[in-house]
Amino acid sequence: MDMQQLTEKAQNILSEKYSDEDWSTYSFPEYVYSNESVETGYKVAVKEPELLKSQTCYCFCEAVGHESLLYCFFKNGDPEAGFDSHASNCNICYSQALRALVFRDAGYTPEQIQQGFQRMYGHE
Repeated sequence: MDMQQLTEKAQNILSEKYSDEDWSTYSFPEYVYSNESVETGYKVAVKEPELLKSQTCYCFCEAVGHESLLYCFFKNGDPEAGFDSHASNCNICYSQALRALVFRDAGYTPEQIQQGFQRMYGHE
């Protein structure tokens, strides 16, 4: 699945699951709107923080203190601390968020998703 297909699939899942959501209430920063995939990734982050918290990010951002994929979207991995721009500039981060949502929707557990990411990205 290419990025456009992945984005569309994730958008469809969000639309079904959160059909009445008023996304403007989240006051996303401008960088979130750099492209549809980034925007969709941040929407996944605000609605599914526990899913992203359960996943390791594979862009090597642990070197800057990121403990999970959630850190790429929120300062210190905390939705209450505000958005972090890291994911908006990293196609690995936002594509992982989209994939995690799609895989979970397909019935995979967070552990199975993590195992898939390990195989996909080739490092622990």
